[in-house]
Amino acid sequence: MKPTPKPLSQYHVFLASPGDVGVERQYVRKFFDDYNRSTAHIWGARFEVVDWENYATIGVGRPQELINQQTLEKYRESLALVIGIMGQRFGSPSGKAESGTEEEYNWAMDSHEATGFPEIKWFFRKVDKLELPSDPDEADAALDQWKKVRAFRKRMQDLNKPVFYAEYPSATGFAELFMHDLNQWLADPARPWAAERAAYVAAFSDAVTVVLPAEFDADRYQAAVNKRFDKLNFEMLDTTGAYYGGVRLWGVFVPQSVRECHQYNPRLLEIPKEHQQRLLDSGEIDAKELEETDQQAEQLRQDYFRQPLRPVLDVVDEALRASPAGAGRKLVILGDPGSGKSSLIRFLALRWAGIAEPTVRNTQLIPLVVELGAYARWQCDARKDFVRFLEEAPVWHEWPRGLLSRLLEQTGRVVLLLDGLDEVFDVPTRESVINDIQRFSSQFTSVPVVLTSRVVGYQPQRLLDAEFRHFMLQDLDASQITDFLNRWHEVTFDDPTLAMPKRDRLQKAIHESKSIAMLAGNPLLLTMMAILNRNQELPRDRADLYTQASRVLLHQWDTERALENFPGMSTEIGLREKNDILRRIAAHMQAAPSGLKGNMIDGQTLTCLIEDYLQNELHFAQARAAARAVVEQLRHRNFILCFVGADSYAFVHRTFLEFFCAADFVHQFNVAKTLDVDSLIELFDKHCREVLRLICGQIDEQFVRRIVECLTTRTDLEKWDGVTPLPEFPLAIGCLSDVRSASRLEAAGWNLLTAVVSCFLKGIRPPEVFVLDIVAAGREMGNRWPGKSAFEFVGQHPESDAFYHHWRWPHFLAAVFEQRAWIEALSRCSSWDVRRGSVEVLAEKWPDQTTRDLLTQCAVQDDHEATRRAAL
Repeated sequence: MKPTPKPLSQYHVFLASPGDVGVERQYVRKFFDDYNRSTAHIWGARFEVVDWENYATIGVGRPQELINQQTLEKYRESLALVIGIMGQRFGSPSGKAESGTEEEYNWAMDSHEATGFPEIKWFFRKVDKLELPSDPDEADAALDQWKKVRAFRKRMQDLNKPVFYAEYPSATGFAELFMHDLNQWLADPARPWAAERAAYVAAFSDAVTVVLPAEFDADRYQAAVNKRFDKLNFEMLDTTGAYYGGVRLWGVFVPQSVRECHQYNPRLLEIPKEHQQRLLDSGEIDAKELEETDQQAEQLRQDYFRQPLRPVLDVVDEALRASPAGAGRKLVILGDPGSGKSSLIRFLALRWAGIAEPTVRNTQLIPLVVELGAYARWQCDARKDFVRFLEEAPVWHEWPRGLLSRLLEQTGRVVLLLDGLDEVFDVPTRESVINDIQRFSSQFTSVPVVLTSRVVGYQPQRLLDAEFRHFMLQDLDASQITDFLNRWHEVTFDDPTLAMPKRDRLQKAIHESKSIAMLAGNPLLLTMMAILNRNQELPRDRADLYTQASRVLLHQWDTERALENFPGMSTEIGLREKNDILRRIAAHMQAAPSGLKGNMIDGQTLTCLIEDYLQNELHFAQARAAARAVVEQLRHRNFILCFVGADSYAFVHRTFLEFFCAADFVHQFNVAKTLDVDSLIELFDKHCREVLRLICGQIDEQFVRRIVECLTTRTDLEKWDGVTPLPEFPLAIGCLSDVRSASRLEAAGWNLLTAVVSCFLKGIRPPEVFVLDIVAAGREMGNRWPGKSAFEFVGQHPESDAFYHHWRWPHFLAAVFEQRAWIEALSRCSSWDVRRGSVEVLAEKWPDQTTRDLLTQCAVQDDHEATRRAAL
């Protein structure tokens, strides 16, 4: 089925105010964000708050005139409302008015008189006692500001058509007043979107001819949903140093994108062969499915990744809007641990509960949420079904008997949200639950169903046969990460001036550090980094970063709870012991036939490894029973080690597998003395390259020097064909980048730099990915490259095949040397491809008037189209 995007009506709201009402401004943005997420999307509308802070940019001209052009004028056609807020300050003169806020008000009044729009609302903070600075001059200025506010307010009252304004008691009291007023305003039939809203409500009334049963107390259920699902779960994370009890899921949840995986399970073929056989033997995966996927793997993989990414809420809403008689109303959302599957289910329930207007809320499908782990554990005398579970089990909301059946019989009345099929651990029980899902969907054919599950152990065929569509959650992309960081820092800091530097610091770290960026796509780990970033800057050093990140996760691996029935044992397993256990697990995974490709271990082997440690290192008599208790705990909660389904466990992110594997090698090298540097170098041939880099960040520089020298000299460049990629070079740069004190490796750094430069100058046509890897590694190393001072630039540049990636040469030079004059010289060299790269680098790194003049000259005079296009 092709996606059918719903057209969107975009309206804008301008926010005008001086600088002393920051809390109120933040609430206005939050109000419209909530309204968009819960209500406006229903009839295809969106309200965007526009202000000078986020929408105006610097330029030539009077500052307030620029702001007016870039906000009020730009969005004139869709500007529905101007909201003004004033406390004690009036603002600074703008050149045409006593303040920028007053000039914005004048613009809005002129437009309203000419066209009827925008509408204008003004809010004044009630000042019972004027607060003045102790400095006499500052006090006089503050008093003058207050007089201007009063005069402006009187001006509003004296107009022939007075502007609506209201007083609010304080910054905290603003929210209640504003929410009440704006909800009424948005629902008013006179508003331009009222026709769309009324048409939607009327269409629903025509489709659903039966009224809601009188026994259904919507307000009570709304309160129950909010109480159950709106508190963010921090069980897995160490939140020491800040209070996060007030963080609501609704405020910080960022919906991801998905790809449909109807015929292709991208995780199935990532399972190591030895685990595939074990899962086949235990009935966790289907042999036919595995064989078909294996045979068609490459074609299916290409088809899967060719799909455009789709917002998960668009996919869900499309299913909810689908015709009751048609297909496409049943979904399975698959994802990895920490990817946000349960948060999505909770958000869908909260979205219904967040609709303030009963007439609109009654048009939306009532969410019935069933947590399948609890459903599977429920003891029932007769045959189970979801209706009986919700009515009879001790769940979070009490349903009168018979009410659910009546709701389910009404077309377009409810949606069933099933969370966590993977939380049903026993295979026969899971089969029974799938039977119940099929039976429900057959009995209530018009009721949409959304099911979530982890990937490992999930067998899709039966639900595919029942016409369930399957989608895979994707990592957060750059814009979604930014959205989360904005939301997180807005709700976890009371003072925006404290929040912004912390947010910008983390955003910069994600942008500049590959190590941090690797983790940021996972919602759980991004939350972890936001917590860690509050009290300290995230380390750029990879080993230090992963050490601190693992400490946050290990803090919450409360083995003492799992071992509470083993007196004397529960308090003995601290941070060091947990690290030791994880090192052993990672080493076992690395030694398996699939090596680090397989981030997976079966429950029996995991139990044996923990048992061995408890018995031989800590000398616990009940080691086997204790190990079983620890593994059983992992089934029910995500820690740094987590259950992935089908009696299989994995590190919550592959990075932690690599980190603890490296930690084990470092232990053998530094402590046990069972490895030498030659053994570490062999890791290159075993494809443990990320592990080798992590090792280099934790051992003495003299050994890193030997590793870098060995990687540098593995290939005789005099005999290199100029085409075959040399992966040892990007790895050597990475090892150099990760060493604690690169300045102690001057000679090794110089030799490596000479070799890399030779690759650029002598290369004939190596694969682009190799050249990109070199440039990326150079950027990561940056100007810290040891030995680079011996390099002499005399204008040298590649002169071979013009379609070999010459344009990357200036990028590499600029990353390592940051010499503007070199890049300017290359912009005039004989190679058009090098010139093209040079103008790109100049525009990116030195965007000033000198560069602008040079680009203008290139755009007009360069004799090659590619260079002229790049200059433009």
